[in-house]
Amino acid sequence: MGSARSGTARGRLAVGLVLATLLLSAGAAWLKTRGRPLPPPAPPHFDLLIRGGEVVDGTGREPFRADVGIVGDRIALVGDLAGATADRVLDVPGRYVSPGFINPHSHIDTGLEEDPDVAASLLQGITTEIVGLDGEAPLETGAYLDRLAARGGLGVNVAVLAGHGVIRRAVMGHQARPPSDTELDRMRELARRAMEDGALGMSTGLEYVPGRYSSTEELVALARVVAAYRGVYVSHIRNERDRVLAAVQEALEIGRRAGATVHISHLKVARKPGWPADRDVLESLSRQVAALIETARACGQPV
Repeated sequence: MGSARSGTARGRLAVGLVLATLLLSAGAAWLKTRGRPLPPPAPPHFDLLIRGGEVVDGTGREPFRADVGIVGDRIALVGDLAGATADRVLDVPGRYVSPGFINPHSHIDTGLEEDPDVAASLLQGITTEIVGLDGEAPLETGAYLDRLAARGGLGVNVAVLAGHGVIRRAVMGHQARPPSDTELDRMRELARRAMEDGALGMSTGLEYVPGRYSSTEELVALARVVAAYRGVYVSHIRNERDRVLAAVQEALEIGRRAGATVHISHLKVARKPGWPADRDVLESLSRQVAALIETARACGQPV
């Protein structure tokens, strides 16, 4: 017991000596500076400084006056950057500054290979294009992305969807029938390969051939493959006119059963010959369509 107490006392003495040394060092540093405050930090330096614009940040808040400092390809700071320096300064009072826009429905697939600068998109503020819509997409997602990468860079970011129509056509052609078990397995494998190669999800074109020949069951089976990769089920639904409610309900059902996020590509109610053009009819249907989606979201479905 005596030995243990002696060790404890020595430990306390050592801790005390360390604390005394730290206090003496801090006191010496204060005496050296005579209590003067430390000099202010150097002003930040950016690669690009956008001054004096009205910032629209995408959160839904009102535009606000601010400077935006950018380092590399990242927004580094937003606020009053009056003392900052930069390699390049843009003074933009009276103009809006916002993050780049995402175009969630683009048919620029082949155009990206022909015009990698994509000036037409950039001049509209679009910096991300999502391609492979309405069931039509490159069958080989990986090969398509490799071709884009081989161009040495693009003017925009790109996300690719797998195309249900392309997958079905590759397995069954334009046959207006359900797939056999073997054919469905092959379609699942093509969808899986697309997701492995980097697809964001799968799109459908259910008003078009061959998508219109597919059943809800077929689409659920393929959407389950997509959901396993946390992909999105993106649907040009079966009908955008008098049967639009049933078409939206089918898209929601597919998402629920597959466990996939749902995105409805074209949300509209259009008139067709022989169907009432009464504005009240179209307005009522539009409200019912919106209510279906709002109800699904309120119940926790991602759509």
